[in-house]
Amino acid sequence: MLTEPAGKQAWTLHQETINRLVRAFLNFDEWPPARTLMLAYALSVPFHLVIMINFEVLLSDKPAFALQLIRVSYWLWFMFLCIALGVCSFWAARGSPTNIPVYINVFGYGGFAIQHAYMYGTMDSVFTAFLLVMVAGNYILFGWRAAMMMIGYWIIGILLLGIAQIQQWLPFAPAFLDRLIDVRNDPGWFAQGFLWLLCAILFFMILTGLTVAARQHAERALQHSRELIRRYVPPAVANRIIAGQEAEIDTPRRRRLTVFFSDVVGFTEIADRVEPEVITQVINDYLSAMSRIVDAHSGTLNEFSGDGIMALFGAPDKMEPREQVRRAAEMALAMQREMVGLNEGWRELGLGEDLRVRMGINTGMLSVGSFGSQGRMTYTAIGLQTNVTARIQAQCQPGEILLSDASWQLIRDEVHCTPKGEIKVKGVHFPVKVYRVDSTPK
Repeated sequence: MLTEPAGKQAWTLHQETINRLVRAFLNFDEWPPARTLMLAYALSVPFHLVIMINFEVLLSDKPAFALQLIRVSYWLWFMFLCIALGVCSFWAARGSPTNIPVYINVFGYGGFAIQHAYMYGTMDSVFTAFLLVMVAGNYILFGWRAAMMMIGYWIIGILLLGIAQIQQWLPFAPAFLDRLIDVRNDPGWFAQGFLWLLCAILFFMILTGLTVAARQHAERALQHSRELIRRYVPPAVANRIIAGQEAEIDTPRRRRLTVFFSDVVGFTEIADRVEPEVITQVINDYLSAMSRIVDAHSGTLNEFSGDGIMALFGAPDKMEPREQVRRAAEMALAMQREMVGLNEGWRELGLGEDLRVRMGINTGMLSVGSFGSQGRMTYTAIGLQTNVTARIQAQCQPGEILLSDASWQLIRDEVHCTPKGEIKVKGVHFPVKVYRVDSTPK
């Protein structure tokens, strides 16, 4: 038994791991809060560790009590990050969609900002910029509510802190009580604040990049889904589904519509004599060309039934009955003209005879909307007038277009037609007058 070499197996496993990671990060914008914060804290811990090490170097020749207090507070903050990382990992492992990790993050970083204001007595420009970066990061990752929550929490905390210091319940700037001037003039102290800001910006640039990439991927996937919907659903119907207006097409309504039916004469017999590859290309060419013409004349391509086509005018987009019939007649004539060029191309494929199409048009009251089961729905029109249209189409001669009397009355002064007498329609107790469309509307 042959097996793949170990090196190739390892490479395949490595590629699969990379692909899974790529797919996971492309869905970053859809991650639950715990998973997002787990990544954020995992990135944040190394950044803070670098800052802690730098701070130890900064304090090496400054053994003042106030500076030791700063050291303790920073290391306590580092411990908070590690604990928060563990909590978020726990929730992420459970797949919980809870927003509790977001609250932990808001109150944690907000508390750090308040602590900083208390220890130094005022918010210096570097730390103010850091706070703004944090607010922006919360907005990008969790939306405006999380950002406003952090701002509100910070403002309330600063107000309460200010009141406590004014009332002398708390000392003012305890970190600088003994060496305020020396420390604030030390270039190393400015470098420490700048390092804080740089790490914060770099940190949120990474998360912002992931968010933007995820949203672009989601937009591409959504656009692809929209294109697929339009391939399987009439464009006018698809546009309503995409726009969230499905209520307009779900409930069947009574409406005056114009219905079009067409059928290729003798297509089944021709298909039996031609190679499958040829007939496949023929039917694809035919349906593609006809669909394009239907769309160009603002019709709704209702369905394909083998080589048969059903189209509606006046649904779901409303259209005046006269305009419905005029567009349907123009469309039918354009289809017949298109058949000339299509037949020329099919002869080169070995199709022994030209294909000819029968077309019928009728106008009347129909029930139009979504019909079917809970799992599968079809947007169509049902009623007696649909059956009449199908019967009119069946009475056509090859290459002919027939209008019902109801349709002809609407455009009798715009289209050159020839009376073709009456036909009997099953289910209708009276004969139906029909007219042959001879030329393009004036």
